[in-house]
Amino acid sequence: MPQPNQVSQSKGSVLKDTSAESAAPSTSRSLVVMAHAVLLVLAVVVVWATTGRDTGSVVEAAVPNALPEASESIAVNASRAQPPHTPAAAHVVAAPLPVEQTRPEFTQPAVSTAPKLPQEAAKPAEPFRPMVAIPEPGAVFPPVMPADPSDDPYYTIGGLYGTPGAARLVYVVDASGSLIDTFPFILAELQRAISELQPEQSFAVLFFSGDHVTEAPPYGMKRATTQAVRHTSQWIDPGSGRIMASGRPHADAAIRRALAYQPDAIILLSDGITGSGDQALTTRARLLSLIGTANIHDVVFHTLQVRRPDPLASPTRQGTLELIAMQSGGVHRYLGEDDLLPD
Repeated sequence: MPQPNQVSQSKGSVLKDTSAESAAPSTSRSLVVMAHAVLLVLAVVVVWATTGRDTGSVVEAAVPNALPEASESIAVNASRAQPPHTPAAAHVVAAPLPVEQTRPEFTQPAVSTAPKLPQEAAKPAEPFRPMVAIPEPGAVFPPVMPADPSDDPYYTIGGLYGTPGAARLVYVVDASGSLIDTFPFILAELQRAISELQPEQSFAVLFFSGDHVTEAPPYGMKRATTQAVRHTSQWIDPGSGRIMASGRPHADAAIRRALAYQPDAIILLSDGITGSGDQALTTRARLLSLIGTANIHDVVFHTLQVRRPDPLASPTRQGTLELIAMQSGGVHRYLGEDDLLPD
């Protein structure tokens, strides 16, 4: 029969064996758990490494301006990768992209609401168009109607070659070279006309030749006193030689000055006020435009065509002097050789 101590010792040995047996399985389970943990850590590391590289590439693509140095190096490497001996590839070098900065605020310009006009093609220059229309060849004109004599008590006094006179009268006489042989007769008729003027009348005498205007003194509109008439008659006397026919007719300045004197009537005498060259139509248009613009006081023109017909006149078109008289309500006369000679 065993002793109590022996029994306790045997129980202790049994307990030790039992604990040893139980510790062995626990250690194996710990190793398995650690192995799983290590595998899990390795899996996380692999996933993180892969995901981190993809994310970095996405960030670089989304923010290209964040690393200009890297962009420059990439561009240089790309240029080096071009095939050799390619002239175009040698110049393709991407400039470094600047770092994105704060953009300034700009005010949006106001948008015009006006309708856009269509752009027209350039048009050629228009030909000269006078202010007063030139009569067409097929035009029909009314007869010349003289002014009413009852409107002016001096209608029959001071006229030249049968034209009417006026209370305020200006004589505008052509002194161009084409009238050199008949000019003395014209001056004699002019002396006769002003000698009939009454002291209540006023007058002035203008000659045009070339671009010059010659006025018989006393200058300006003057009363037809005995002294004034005698002074003017002596100055224009054919034997005095003070006024000679020369040059070409150019009546613009003389007509402008005569209208500036604001007379009631102008007696205009010429043998060809527009000339007979290529510029005749242009001169005609200029004269008609001048009179239409400057005659603001409705001055009446009485006109005299001397010796030769107007080169612009035709059966269907009036001459220039005739048209000037008609448009102002005056009288026009043609003077032949017999009309110029004294009675």
